[in-house]
Amino acid sequence: MTLVLLSLGDPMLMTIFGASALAYLAVLRLPGREIGSRARDVSEAAIDVSGMLLDGPLNVETIKSFGAEENTRERFDVVNRLLARRWELFQRARVDAGLSSAAVFALSMTALLAVAVHSVLHGRLTVGGFILANVYMLQMARPLEMLGFAARDLSQAVEFIRPLTEALGRSFVLPLSDRRSIFQRAASSRRVTAQLA
Repeated sequence: MTLVLLSLGDPMLMTIFGASALAYLAVLRLPGREIGSRARDVSEAAIDVSGMLLDGPLNVETIKSFGAEENTRERFDVVNRLLARRWELFQRARVDAGLSSAAVFALSMTALLAVAVHSVLHGRLTVGGFILANVYMLQMARPLEMLGFAARDLSQAVEFIRPLTEALGRSFVLPLSDRRSIFQRAASSRRVTAQLA
């Protein structure tokens, strides 16, 4: 592709292609961090909501015996609103990334068209060269966008499963001091039960 563009005889076209490729890579890479951070926030809030959904029915008697129905409902509303807000920020970051990618494409095509039309009008570029340059720009943009979107989606997926991987990576073996205290508490509760019987 580079040799064909150089054979068209207009170095400005090659400059536009190079600048467009760099701009695409920058625009598609930079929002990936923000999207990953927003995905992590969504994942944490979703875990809180899931925990509340599981905790309520499992402890319904406790909640009722302490008269905490209103408090539990309010707490659930708060975590639900937080989850909705985090989804909103996450989707906004995705839209911003898409708009910046579209802006780079629009600016690249505009610059290419302006230079190519100028070259055709001044006889430095044929109509076939004009069409070829535009087709090459379209062919270059699509793979770069696909790579950027794949990187963004991969970052997002990693952040969504991060709580699971962290939970699976934890050691569930209690330290020796905690094991002793559990055994001591169990032994003392057996003594109390034996004394009450």
